[in-house]
Amino acid sequence: MISGLEEHVIEGNGIQIHFVTKGEGPAVVMCHGFPESWYSWRHQIEALADAGYQAVGMSMRGYGKTSAPQAIDAYDINHLGGDVVAGANHLNQGPVVVAGHDWGAPVAWFAALMRPDLFRAVACLSVPYTGPIGALPEGIDLNGLMAQTAGPDRDYYRLFFQEPGKAEADLEADIYKTMRGFLYAISGDALRNGDISEPFDGHFPAGESMTDQLVSPDELPAWLTEEDLHFYVEEITRTGFRGGLNWYRNINKIPAITAPFLGSTIEQPSLYMGGSTDLIAGNTPEAIGAMQNALGDLRHCEIIDGAGHWLQQECPSEVNTALLAFLEGLDCLSSLATGAYAALMSEKPQVNVPEGEPTGKQLGIVDIIDGDGEQAQAGQIAEVHYVGVSWNTGNEFDASWNRGQTFSFKLGGGQVISGWDQGVVGMRIGGRRELTIPPALGYGSAGAGGVIGPNEHLIFVVDLVSLR
Repeated sequence: MISGLEEHVIEGNGIQIHFVTKGEGPAVVMCHGFPESWYSWRHQIEALADAGYQAVGMSMRGYGKTSAPQAIDAYDINHLGGDVVAGANHLNQGPVVVAGHDWGAPVAWFAALMRPDLFRAVACLSVPYTGPIGALPEGIDLNGLMAQTAGPDRDYYRLFFQEPGKAEADLEADIYKTMRGFLYAISGDALRNGDISEPFDGHFPAGESMTDQLVSPDELPAWLTEEDLHFYVEEITRTGFRGGLNWYRNINKIPAITAPFLGSTIEQPSLYMGGSTDLIAGNTPEAIGAMQNALGDLRHCEIIDGAGHWLQQECPSEVNTALLAFLEGLDCLSSLATGAYAALMSEKPQVNVPEGEPTGKQLGIVDIIDGDGEQAQAGQIAEVHYVGVSWNTGNEFDASWNRGQTFSFKLGGGQVISGWDQGVVGMRIGGRRELTIPPALGYGSAGAGGVIGPNEHLIFVVDLVSLR
C-alpha cells in the first residue's frame, strides 16, 4: 500500500464520496474506470506527490467506499460528473486538473467541457474525446447503433452488460478469475505472449458470455502483482459489479444530456495517451484523428507501442513522464512560486523594471532578438522555450529544469498569469522577447508562496521555437 496516503469520505452530490490523497500543491483529480479502483492510479499518486502536486484518487460512484445507489438512473454522466465536481470543490483550491482512464476518461472529458471554470486542464488515457452529437431521433439510440454494428451473429460487451442481473451473474461467479482475466486479456501482454491472436475489440460470438472471452495467464505480467490483484478482488467482492455495470446502462442518455454543449469543445489544455493494442474502448486511429481536430488545445497525444488498455499500470514510467511534463507546462510559475526551483541562474539576461511601469493591465514587451520566421498569431499553438523569470526585487530562479525543452500552449488560451500567452503574439520564430507582467495581471497584492512579494512585476524572457 502507498505510504502517507490519506483517506477521505465526504457528503456530496447526494451520496458519500470516498477518495484518497497524497502530497501538497496543485491538485490532480483522477477518475478510474471499469472494473477498477482509485488503486489503478497508484503509480501516478506517488509520482505526483513527489513532484509537488496533490494527487487525488477517487473511488467512483458504485465502487469501493463510495455509495452505490440502487437506481440505475443514478449512474448517468451528469451524476458521475457531479461527483467529480463535488470532490474538486471540497479541495477548495479553485480550478484543478482532472484526469481519467477507461470510463473515467469520458467523465473527465465531459467534466472539463461542462465546467471549464473548475477544471483548468484534462488528461485522459485509453478513451479518446468524442464531443456532443446532440439528441438522437425518436426510435434511434446508441445501443441500437452498437447492435447494428455487431450484426446478428455477434454480441458486444456493452450490450451484454445492459440486462440487469445477467452480467452480474456471469462476472460474480468467480470474482478472482474474472478480475485476473480482465486485467490480462486486454493488456499488451496477452497479445505479446501469444495468448490472443489479435486485440480484443469487445465483440464476441452471440450466445457466449463475457467471461468466456477472458484469458487468464499462467503467471501474472510484471506490472501486476498478486497483492495488486487481491486489492481489486477485495474491493469488488464488497460491492459487486452492479454499480460499475450501471454506467453502461446509461449510455443511451449521453447524447441528450450533452446536447446543450453541441458545437462547443474543450478549450483547456489537454493530454491523451493510449496503447497500440487497445481497441476495447474506441482507441482507433479514426477516433484519435477526430479528437485531434476537435480539441482546442491538445498538447500531448501519444500511442505507446505494444501497450494495452491498462496504460497507467502497464507503462507507469511513460505515463508519469508525459503527465508531469504536461502539468509543468500548464504554468511555469506554479513550480517557481513554491520555491521548488529556488536556485540562482547564471545565463539569464538581467532585467529591471522601475516600480509602477507598466501599470494596470498593460503588458510590457521588449524584443531582445528579432526572429526571422513565421509571426505568431492568436489561436495558434506556440512552442516557447522558457529562458528565465525574475521580479522587481531582484530575486531570480533557475530554469534548468526545462532548459532545452519547450512549453506548448494556445495563444490567447488564457494562462494562469493573464497575458503571458498573449505576450507571445507578434513574435517571430527565432526571436527572444522580454515580457513584463504588472501585478494586476500577475499575483497582485497577495504575492505567491512567500517568494513573489506583494505588488511585484514579473519578468519573463522567452524564445519562440515553433508554431502550429
